[in-house]
Amino acid sequence: MKVVWIGPLVSESEINKSAAISPAANDWQLGMIRGLKENGADVTVISYFPEPIWPKGNLFISAKQKKIPAVEIRFVDYINLLMLREYILGIKFNKELKKMIGEDNIPDAVITYNPSKINCDIGTFFQTQYGGQWASIVADGYSGGSPDKEIFLSYGYFCKSDRRKKLHIDGATTAFKETPIVNNGKRVIVFTGTLDKWTGIEYFALQFSKLEIKGFELHIYGKGEDHNLQSIANRCQSVKIMGFVSGEELSKACKNAYAFVNPRPTHLSGIENNFPSKILYYLTFGRPILSSKTAGIAPFYDDLLYYYDPLDIDTLAKVFNKIKSFTNEELQAIKNSSRAFCERSTWKKQALKVLQFIKEEG
Repeated sequence: MKVVWIGPLVSESEINKSAAISPAANDWQLGMIRGLKENGADVTVISYFPEPIWPKGNLFISAKQKKIPAVEIRFVDYINLLMLREYILGIKFNKELKKMIGEDNIPDAVITYNPSKINCDIGTFFQTQYGGQWASIVADGYSGGSPDKEIFLSYGYFCKSDRRKKLHIDGATTAFKETPIVNNGKRVIVFTGTLDKWTGIEYFALQFSKLEIKGFELHIYGKGEDHNLQSIANRCQSVKIMGFVSGEELSKACKNAYAFVNPRPTHLSGIENNFPSKILYYLTFGRPILSSKTAGIAPFYDDLLYYYDPLDIDTLAKVFNKIKSFTNEELQAIKNSSRAFCERSTWKKQALKVLQFIKEEG
């Protein structure tokens, strides 16, 4: 199957070079593209380097970007001005798609990552001009356009959608890391993700500092600056902001973690349309995972996560009382369950579901 993938994608070494780049979205796309290729799909990517709108970002964005190993990618350039940027990107995407079709044959499908106006326009263009199939991935935000097939990351949004052809794929895991159980000395709770209101880390850090749980530290990794979070860390020695680090450094930190946390808020509007992909990363280390229960999380995670209510500090205290008393045997059982999940949720297996879904008639 020949596929054209359209979405903002950069080399893994370039993720920290722009505030507009989402590490989670970048990893998700790379994982799925590589999974499609593992299943024999011929995938070409049309992309651009994301920047905040000028003057916060650069005015002229070049098409000469760092290549991504084993991924055929065509970057386009654009002028990074409000309104003009969308118009130019739309033209450039169409031009690249026409060029590809002129060089070869019509692709079997165009897959867009998130239904932005640009992506909806090019998906519709491919349908009307070439009679091709458009599959739209709804990673966050709201569904848009009239795609032939729609893929939802959020389980809750998938369930409530009235689309006739829809699929729930929240992501996949990379290889399980076989690391020793950590159950002595300092117990580190690790958070990874962007430091903003959508991840909920500021409020979790505040609750953690209030509980004053002996023997535990909270280590926070990710992009962004949060002055309130920094203030909490200044007051509480058990809260440490580690910043954005390389993938290798992050993996090393996670291997030494006792547990992880996904403190996604439950009360913010639109949060039900999002899946916290950090859960899939956490599972590869086989540690306990503390988590809020948002609509985006499918029921098959219920046996893998330790839920608490982010609006009720008492429920967090109860979860900490539970995980701090785990024996090595109980921690090993958690590790075994995580390993089994990772083995059945690889990118190759998830990508195969996507290919089969696209091939379905109707």
